[in-house]
Amino acid sequence: MSFKKSVQASVCWIFITFGAVNQGGGTEMRMKMTKRIVALIMAMLLGLTAFYGCSNKEDEEENIDKGAVVNMFLSYIPVDLDPGKAYFDSSVMQYFGLIYEGLTTYNEKGKLEKVLAKEWKYEIDERDDQLKLQIKLNTNYWSDGIPVDADDFVYAWKRLLLPETVNPAASLLFDVKNAQKAKTGEVTIDEVGIYSVGDYILEVVFEENDADVEYFLNCTASPALLPLREDIVSKSDAWAQDASTILTNGPFSVKQWAKNSMTLERNMYYSGLNLNKNYKPWKFVTPYRIIIDASKKNEGQVKEYDAGNNFYVGEFSAETFDAKQKKIETQNELSTYTLLFNTNNALLGKKDIRKAISVAIDRNEIAKIVGKDVKPATGFVPTGVKDCNTNKDFRKKAGKLIAVEGDVSAAKEILKDAGLTKGGKFTIKYLKHDNGATWEQDVAEYLQSVCKEKLGFLVEAEGLKAKQFAECLNTGDYDILLMDWQALTNDALSFVMPFGTKTSGSAISVETEEIEYTPYDNGYSNKEYDKIIEQILAAKNKKTRSALYYEAEKHLIDNAVVAPLFFNTDCYLASNKLSGIKTNYFAQKDLKKMKLKNYKDYLPTEQE
Repeated sequence: MSFKKSVQASVCWIFITFGAVNQGGGTEMRMKMTKRIVALIMAMLLGLTAFYGCSNKEDEEENIDKGAVVNMFLSYIPVDLDPGKAYFDSSVMQYFGLIYEGLTTYNEKGKLEKVLAKEWKYEIDERDDQLKLQIKLNTNYWSDGIPVDADDFVYAWKRLLLPETVNPAASLLFDVKNAQKAKTGEVTIDEVGIYSVGDYILEVVFEENDADVEYFLNCTASPALLPLREDIVSKSDAWAQDASTILTNGPFSVKQWAKNSMTLERNMYYSGLNLNKNYKPWKFVTPYRIIIDASKKNEGQVKEYDAGNNFYVGEFSAETFDAKQKKIETQNELSTYTLLFNTNNALLGKKDIRKAISVAIDRNEIAKIVGKDVKPATGFVPTGVKDCNTNKDFRKKAGKLIAVEGDVSAAKEILKDAGLTKGGKFTIKYLKHDNGATWEQDVAEYLQSVCKEKLGFLVEAEGLKAKQFAECLNTGDYDILLMDWQALTNDALSFVMPFGTKTSGSAISVETEEIEYTPYDNGYSNKEYDKIIEQILAAKNKKTRSALYYEAEKHLIDNAVVAPLFFNTDCYLASNKLSGIKTNYFAQKDLKKMKLKNYKDYLPTEQE
C-alpha cells in the first residue's frame, strides 16, 4: 500500500471510531475522548510521516543500527508496575525511574528538581478567596504518541482518594480541598480541588489558605503521584502487568515482559514528536534496548557478568557482595526492611509480645545474613531520609530507638512481667522472588528460630510470590509480614502517616451513614497516636511538622507496631564499558544517557 493510501486508510478508520464515540456517553466523557482521538490522529500522521521520511538509503542504513542493546540484571522482575500499588518492594522502584516521569524528582543529593513541571505559581484567588497552585506542564508524550496532559495527573491523584482505593500514599494529598472528605465518601471525587485548566495546566486548590505549598510541591516527587491515563487504567486492574497493555511516559517503554525477563526499549515519543527528517531519538535516549534476564540466582548473575554476558548486576547474595565489594557502588535506599505485626491477631495484639519479639532479635546477625552493606535498624525511619525542617539526616537527630544487639533475657522478662509465658502460634510470611534468591528466606528462618527456640512460640515461615504477598498485605491476611517499607517522599511522612486511623489509606465503605474509618492493614488504631497525626495534618510550618514526625516514630517503636530490622542499600556492579549511569535520591536509575563502549561488538545478530 502506498504512503498516501496508508494515511487515508488510517484517518478514515479513526474518524469512523470518532463518530461512534460521539454518539454515546456523557458530555465530559465525549470531550475527553475527542481530545484523545485528535491526539491519536496527530500521532499516527506524524509517525507515518516520519516513516515516509526515512525511506532514503542513508536513513535505512541508519535504522539498522538503532543504538546499544545492553544486557543487565537491573533487579528482580516485577509482577505489577502500577505506581498506585507497588510500594512494598524496593526492587520495583528501580523500574519506575526508567518508564515513568512525574512533575518533579529528587536529584542524587535530595534536592527537588522540575521534570514535567515547567513552572508554577500560587496565590490566593481574590475571586473566591482560595489558595491555588497552578503548574504548567512541559511537553511530554505517552508511549503511544498521545500527549501527557493535566487530566492524567487529575485522574491519577483522584484515584488515590477514592474510598475503595487501598494505598497509604493518599495522605500526600490531604492538604487539597475536600481530599479527606472524598476519601471517606462525604463528598464526591469531583469535588476535590484538583483540576485541569486547559490541557497543560494543573490547578490545585487547598483546604486552608495558610497551607504549606512548598511542602506540597516537595511531595509531588513521590512515585505515588505519577500521571496515569484513565482510558488505559480503567480497562483492567491488570493494565500494568503485561507488555501489551502497560503505557509509559518515561525514556523507556516495556517491549517484552515474561516471568524471569524483561526488555525495555527506547520510547520513540520521549521528549516529543519531531517532524524533522534528521530527528535522531538516540540523542534523547542513548540505549536502544535494555534486556533484563533474572532467570539465574544472584551468584549466577555475577558469573554471567564475569564472563562478559551482562554489564550490570543490581542484586547480590552476601557471599557475592563480599567477593566484589571493592567494585560495587553502594548508597542508601530510603527503605527499611521491617517486621509488620498484625495487631488484629489475638496473640500479636498484645504490645508486650510484640515488644519481646523485637527485643530478642539480633539485628547485627540479620545484617550479616543479608550482606550488601545493609545497616542494622536503629529506628523505623532509615538513614538518608531528611528532616523536613533542617534538611539534615532525620535518623541522626532521632537517635537510637532500638538496641541492635538481641537480648533474649530481657525479652523473656517482658513476657514474664506481662504474664505471657504459655507461648502461642503464628506464621511469618515473606516475599519470595522467582529467581530463587534466598536471603529473605534466611531472615525468616532466623526469626523463626529466635521466636521458637528462645521464646517458646510455635512459628512457621512461609514464602509468597509477589501477587500473593500483595493480596495478604491489602487484606490483612497475615500474622507477621516481612516487607520493604519504602519512602514515598524524602522525609518521614510515609513512615508515620499510614498508622493513623484516618490517614491509613485503607478502603472505606460508603454504604453506612456514619463514617467507619479503616485502620492500616495491620489493624493498629490508637487514640494517642491519632492525635499526633491530626497535629501533623494541621501543622502550618515545617518546624512544627518535623517535631511531630519524631514523636510519631517514637510511639511506633515504643508500642512495637513494627520491628524494623535493617536499612536497605542500593548496590550495583557496572562494567567499565558502561558510562552515564545516574541515580536519584530514591536510588532509582536514570539510564537515558547510558553508553556501552564499542556497543556494536555486542549487538544481537538481528535486531527485532
